[in-house]
Amino acid sequence: MPQVIASLTYDDVDAAITWLCDTFGFRERVSARVAHEGVTYHAEIEVGERGLIMLGPPFSDRSSPRTHGGTTLMLVAYVDDIQAHFARTREAGATIMAEIEDTFYGDLTYRASDVEGHHWMFSQRVKDIPPEEWDWAPGS
Repeated sequence: MPQVIASLTYDDVDAAITWLCDTFGFRERVSARVAHEGVTYHAEIEVGERGLIMLGPPFSDRSSPRTHGGTTLMLVAYVDDIQAHFARTREAGATIMAEIEDTFYGDLTYRASDVEGHHWMFSQRVKDIPPEEWDWAPGS
C-alpha cells in the first residue's frame, strides 16, 4: 500500500468508478469493492503503477464537492503521454479547467474536473529543472 492514500467522497460511487476509469484511464481494484444493500461503501482505484485512491459515499462529516458546492483540494497524477490522456479526457466530456501548458518546473500539465467536481491536475515530466533555476512568481 502507498504511504499516503486519498479518500474521495462521491454521491454515486459506482457511477464515479465507471467515469474515472473510462475518462482518466484508472483501474478499479475489484476485490476492494464493499457494498451493502446495493450501496457501495468502499472501493479503490489504481492510478498508474503506484497510486491508489479510495472512494466512498457521503457520511455525516464529509460530502461530495457537488453537494458541498466546492472543493478544497486538487489531486495530481503523473501520466506517460499527456497529449493522449488529454484527448481521451476531453473526448469523454470532462470539464477542462486548464488546457495543456508548459510549466516553469519542467512538466506539461492540464487540469480537469471529474463527474462530481473533484479537481485533478495531470502532469508529464518533460525536463528536469532544478528549483534554483525556476522562473516563477508566487501564485503562478
